[in-house]
Amino acid sequence: MKLIALFAALAGLLTAGINVWDQTRPYEVTAYFMDADQLVPGNDVVMNGVPAGTVDTVTVAPEDSAAGVTVKLKIDPRFTPLRQGTRATIRPKGLLGTMYVELQPGNGRPIPRDGSIPLHDTAAPVTLDEVNDLFDPATRERLHVLTMEGGATFQGRGRDVNTLLTQLPALAKDAQDISAALATRDQALDQLQVEFDRVASMIAAEADALKRDLASGASLLDVLAAHEQKLQDELIYANQALAKLNAALSGHEQDLNTILKQFPSLLDDLKKFQTDSTTSLGILYPCVGDIMTTLAEMQDATKYQSSAGATDNKGNELRVDSPLGSQSVGAQHPLASCSGASAP
Repeated sequence: MKLIALFAALAGLLTAGINVWDQTRPYEVTAYFMDADQLVPGNDVVMNGVPAGTVDTVTVAPEDSAAGVTVKLKIDPRFTPLRQGTRATIRPKGLLGTMYVELQPGNGRPIPRDGSIPLHDTAAPVTLDEVNDLFDPATRERLHVLTMEGGATFQGRGRDVNTLLTQLPALAKDAQDISAALATRDQALDQLQVEFDRVASMIAAEADALKRDLASGASLLDVLAAHEQKLQDELIYANQALAKLNAALSGHEQDLNTILKQFPSLLDDLKKFQTDSTTSLGILYPCVGDIMTTLAEMQDATKYQSSAGATDNKGNELRVDSPLGSQSVGAQHPLASCSGASAP
């Protein structure tokens, strides 16, 4: 039993020692890339914009590997352990700066020491030389000129460009958040599009009516244009008439005010006169014709002759009513009724 206990104690000590030794070893992982051009040992490893280690070695991958290059990364303890799904990308510092490895953390199980990041979780940049090789010599020459001119343009502005490039991830994240918000509003946007289509259909359906209204408006404008001079003359005349009226009333405002105040009582007097004169006018109206005839005959009385030859004391002939022609002159006779009056 003592021997077994001794072996167990030794095993525990050995395990603890191995754990301590394992904890003291640097945390290194191997990343497989298709290409690692210009990446050399000592280049930075960056995670979330913060230095997280260095490149230890860059070697050609084994022939049986689908990768072209293996890169051993030494990670600082505060960023360990990496997790499966971590993505490694080789990037330049600036347009033509030193290469570094950027790590984007994964959320899988921990990657042990001396573990690996598979080829499908890595990416390498395409160099300008590789891009130039795709073009013909003339195009490559133009690109060379543009590159030189671009270098002259950004000369002395490298720090500003690098600052801008470091801000691009944050800008991309903001754009991603906006895209996500828009994606959640797809249904509302679709409804708005349907409403826009409906409004457009209504406007299209009313196009003929709008054209007719516009044509009517154009015709009205043509008529106004044709009578513009006449309208202008009438407005000038109206202005002159109002000016004369204003001049005539100037200084008589109080009199006009007094007259306007007297209008109600005058209207009452006219109404009373109308009421009182209705009976008299009703009597006189049937005799208006006879009165007018009498006045006309009195104006030209000498043209008339009596059948009896009656004359006044001066020898002037006088006309008398025909019913009285056979009676003696000077006799009293009742007045004859008016021709327009009703019989009594």
